[in-house]
Amino acid sequence: MLSRPADLTALVSLSQTDPTSFVNFESKNILQRMVDKLLNNTNESVSDKDTKLDILSILSNVAADSSPGTRDCVRTVLLSVSEWFDDYLCQEESGPSEVEPELHKSMLLLLCRCWDYRLKTEDVLELTRDDRTLALETVVGVLEDGETYATELVQRAKPGGGRVGQWEHELVTRRHEKPLVLQTCRLLKGFTSAPTYFTNTDPGEEITLHDVGTFQTEISNLLAITLKSRLVEKLALALHDVLFANDFDSDSDDDEDLDSDDEDWDKEKEERRQQKALQQLERGLLDGSDHQSITAVFHFLQNLYTYAGPEKADVYRQHLLADTLLVPRLLLPYLNRCVAAANLLSRRAETYSSVLGNEEKGDVEKGVLDDMSLVQGCAAALRVLIIASFRAPPTRFVLGLLRRLNPTASLLRAAPFVARHDYLFSLLCLLNVNMGALDLSTKGVATPKFNDESDDDADEEGGEAEDGNLVEAYYAHSLLHDMAGVYNMMSPEVQQKVLHRVCVSGALPVSRDTSSYSAVKSMLEGGASASQKEYLMGADGAAGGSNLMGATMDEDMFRNKLRAEAKERSNEVMSKIGEGADGGADGAVAESKDGEDLGEEEAKNEVTDEEERRRKKEKRKAKKKAKRKEQRRKEKEMGLLGDLPSLDGRSGSNAGAQEFINLDLELPEKMKKRKQDEENTIPKKGGLESNKMTPSKYFNQATGVPPEFGCSINGHLMKEPVRTPGGVVFERETIELWLKTRGSVCPISGVPLTVDELEADENLMAEITRWQIRKTSMSMPGDGVIGGAGVVVGLGGGEVEDDVYDF
Repeated sequence: MLSRPADLTALVSLSQTDPTSFVNFESKNILQRMVDKLLNNTNESVSDKDTKLDILSILSNVAADSSPGTRDCVRTVLLSVSEWFDDYLCQEESGPSEVEPELHKSMLLLLCRCWDYRLKTEDVLELTRDDRTLALETVVGVLEDGETYATELVQRAKPGGGRVGQWEHELVTRRHEKPLVLQTCRLLKGFTSAPTYFTNTDPGEEITLHDVGTFQTEISNLLAITLKSRLVEKLALALHDVLFANDFDSDSDDDEDLDSDDEDWDKEKEERRQQKALQQLERGLLDGSDHQSITAVFHFLQNLYTYAGPEKADVYRQHLLADTLLVPRLLLPYLNRCVAAANLLSRRAETYSSVLGNEEKGDVEKGVLDDMSLVQGCAAALRVLIIASFRAPPTRFVLGLLRRLNPTASLLRAAPFVARHDYLFSLLCLLNVNMGALDLSTKGVATPKFNDESDDDADEEGGEAEDGNLVEAYYAHSLLHDMAGVYNMMSPEVQQKVLHRVCVSGALPVSRDTSSYSAVKSMLEGGASASQKEYLMGADGAAGGSNLMGATMDEDMFRNKLRAEAKERSNEVMSKIGEGADGGADGAVAESKDGEDLGEEEAKNEVTDEEERRRKKEKRKAKKKAKRKEQRRKEKEMGLLGDLPSLDGRSGSNAGAQEFINLDLELPEKMKKRKQDEENTIPKKGGLESNKMTPSKYFNQATGVPPEFGCSINGHLMKEPVRTPGGVVFERETIELWLKTRGSVCPISGVPLTVDELEADENLMAEITRWQIRKTSMSMPGDGVIGGAGVVVGLGGGEVEDDVYDF
């Protein structure tokens, strides 16, 4: 302390190696003296910023020790910190700056450790004087570091034998402890939680549009910081290191199994593997604190999308799905842990039910399957996946990976658990809708070739694409079958809640204008829907396939394919039999004159049948070739101007192709009758068919959601509403997609419409945000967790209210 400014490097090293020495009887006043003489000192020549950082590091290192009385001593010392130091913090690191908030980061570490990792977001905001940007940068900095850096005095040479001792400064790093990482993650939830912004608003008081605009601007700034600092990836890596890094042991014998012969796969090794897997499962189960921290991160990510402005919504979804390691490092590993825990709870519930009997089954499920931290975390993870996969291009690699690693099938194996918590089942349905994992169509994705020289190659490629789509359709049907099995385990009342939630939920972006939604809807209704049948018929017709539809569509396709393969093999066998018959006839001529006529007749019949089959095959091939030539000829005829869209109708020759893409966007049911009435009053012209698109029979405005907040095309809760000159309101992304794929015509009024004529409705956007704030402010997100059937259970165990995201 005698140096100017004071150099406390030696004391920092001592606090890391022996923190209890600062609180023993002999040196009990050393911490108090450092705070009084240096931390509160206004003289920069005596105590500069580096000195103050060293003092905070010493206090933080001492508070990290869990010995009795250590943290009480540090808390007592902190009471003597002057108000001048609070002003010094604000003056040094407040405002826009490219410098890391080192003082605030050190204070955050100290406060978290000193108060047993129970800090709240309000405490961090008080530290930064309600500067949310600075507060988030502080949390980001702590997560980004992931470890503390310090210098230690290390002895390089011992004194003796005419030599002096040699000591050197060495840079050392220490990783943050797991409770600190989890505490930091829990702090994030409050930054985007509406109740932390409107704490002084009474339940009956109306939130003004000015407050909503300010709130949205704040969240947009936080989203910008999140994207710039790559906070999502830092969160994924930090949580993965402390929770999932030890999923596989380093001494695993997987490599030995790969190099061994098949004989090594004996029963003993399989039993040893199963035992080892059970041990890893028990060791890898997450506790309540782990679930709460991960859930807080997912709430933070969801609220950023919900409350931030629409300018970066698409960029943020892409950032979550493809630009970070969120999916492979956090979402999928966490859901795998949830699946393991759910399977364990389900087996336990089944065991208890078999012992106690069916009369006490309800009490058993309520006591065993209601792990509320697990349910809350799993629901939050699924909601983030739903947001990230919304409108994602099917060609995106991560989306394809997610579809192949779809957690739905694994989670459905814990059928009692999922059936007990119907809110999770609803989220699984919505997730598969957005991923397009339940598309039962078999349309080919390969680009057809129409030149004469490559007809055979085109047939081969089309066959390979058809086989691949058959496999995809089979997996989709298998997944639907598993989902239907769990759905049938629910009571009729709960089934109605699931159907209502899937059809009209307004809290999450859902692609209710796709074939996967039609498949889910038909499954929930107990059969194939008309929309799904029409889609399958149009898709198969456009792809050149047969008109297969219904719930057993893929079974019929596989049966027909097997019949065709069996018929082909039979033809080959008959061909060989025919050749053998010729040889047998020649032998019969040498032996017997009577057998000659019989052998010749049989051989003639076999050859005639074979030639007839070949002629039929060539005829079918020629027919397909002629069809392709005719299609190419028509395309050449329209090559000058192209197939221009009509404002009034479309020709019958193009009806199939147009019907094939109808499911991309559909009109609501409420517009169907009005449009049909208009069609009946307006006579058709020139034999052209009506160009009115088939409306979706499944659109219903979300209960509780004001009708004016829904998009006029598909009823989605709008995030960026735009208004046409005629007063019709659409979601910008949806109407732009419509105009791009359907032509420059308003889908509601039928008048010409271009993108330039759309005008953003900022007042309506603020009203939607205010309504969302009211819905999610009914309960503080951190005060409870989601229970069965979307019920939030308070920390004390009592039911509080429905899930704030379930609307």
